[in-house]
Amino acid sequence: NPNFLILDEPTNDLDLLTLNVLEDFLEDFKGCLIIVSHDRRFLDNVTQKVFSIDRETRHFKVINGKFSHFLENEERDEKRKWELYQAQQREIERINVIVEQKKQDAEDGSKWERSDNDKMLQGYNRNKSGRSLRTAKVIGNRLKRMDMLDKPILKNLFNIPTYEFKNEGNSEIEAKHLVIGRGKAFKRQ
Repeated sequence: NPNFLILDEPTNDLDLLTLNVLEDFLEDFKGCLIIVSHDRRFLDNVTQKVFSIDRETRHFKVINGKFSHFLENEERDEKRKWELYQAQQREIERINVIVEQKKQDAEDGSKWERSDNDKMLQGYNRNKSGRSLRTAKVIGNRLKRMDMLDKPILKNLFNIPTYEFKNEGNSEIEAKHLVIGRGKAFKRQ
């Protein structure tokens, strides 16, 4: 009586009846299963917990629930990461605009000269431009201290579009000149 099974692509080459028998067996199995499969429907039918290793970050995650729940969580996490990244990029752009504006104010104020030689007003404008430059540096330093988020990698799952077909006639599938088999069955004699 095994209490631990490792199955690598168990649905390959199974017909529908055998697949149902396998799903029933695994559903009643009382031990631990590790299944590697690309068959999403099969995974949804037999899993209660999904263990995932992210390709890029190599982080290990455990999600309780069926495989479809895992996919929903992944999609929601990717969307959240993308939204956070975009919000940070907007904030960086906003700060850069303010810094550039303050630098321009500082440059304009330092060059400002009054035609009637009002030294007090000229000094005030130069002091104001110095404050603008210091403000620009302080605000610019906020960018340096900011924890920059990496641009999320969009994981586009391979999707094959499916279409609804009208069932016209008695047969589900019609094949002509069909060869079924392995190895020698494909060799013409």
